[in-house]
Amino acid sequence: MDGYLINNSLLRKIASEAGFDLVNLFNCGELYELYRGNYGEALKKKATTVSIQQEQKEFVDLFQVGVFKLR
Repeated sequence: MDGYLINNSLLRKIASEAGFDLVNLFNCGELYELYRGNYGEALKKKATTVSIQQEQKEFVDLFQVGVFKLR
């Protein structure tokens, strides 16, 4: 691996070589929207304006969570 940033195809390849299959891939912004009641308030406590909240949401949208299962 060249560094810490891994694209989706490389992540799938590494997981497959380790014996895992991708079950689902979520955008963290989608997870935020789905579970806003659970952890949305934590972001709002640090954000004092709507524009800051939007910036935080845009930042969260940059990340993805992969769900894998062992073959």
